[in-house]
Amino acid sequence: ACSIAIGKFFVFGILILILSCSAASAADTGWVAPSSNVGGSGVTNPANAYATGSPYARFAANGNYWNWYGYDLSSIPAGSNARGLRQNGCSSNCLMRLRLSYDSGTSWTSYINTATWTTTNTDHIVGGSTNTWGRSWTRDEVVNSFRVQAYWQVASGTYYGDLDYLPVRVYYTEGAASTYNISGYITNASSGAALNGATVQTNTSQSTTTNEQGY
Repeated sequence: ACSIAIGKFFVFGILILILSCSAASAADTGWVAPSSNVGGSGVTNPANAYATGSPYARFAANGNYWNWYGYDLSSIPAGSNARGLRQNGCSSNCLMRLRLSYDSGTSWTSYINTATWTTTNTDHIVGGSTNTWGRSWTRDEVVNSFRVQAYWQVASGTYYGDLDYLPVRVYYTEGAASTYNISGYITNASSGAALNGATVQTNTSQSTTTNEQGY
């Protein structure tokens, strides 16, 4: 069962991958790019990770990191899975570590690592359809307070890494619809007499007719 409850919906997993779930009838936001960033250290041109294609955001050395946010996930009803980490320039012992914030960078999940990077440009997907990154998420956290941090790790040597694109994808499934009961009496405004056979219709096209008592 998926565990990220948000109102009448459930958000699942996060793919950098960023949020996802294997539940049936799951919907998703599609790939969403960041639009803002904040340091960090040692990363040049971080805005280059907003869209795919060179030039890149460059991590100059081991331990460099940066934060991206401004993902427009407001299409999630009233549910990340992230594609597209590419690299360039590291020949051995290099990888990107990723973690997520749910409160605008004050707190973070644990890191999840990409596979080892090589000198060939490669798409790296982190997370998965059942991976919630160790916590339950609310819609407000995902829509308003979500950030991704990328951290460049080099086990030995001095190598740079180029980050091309850092989008996320949120999967969610709609929960059971809420049910409401509406009742009342329809009467003549002048005489107060009950109106029999009057049609009452909601803006969701549900309708009924009144009985002899105007109910």
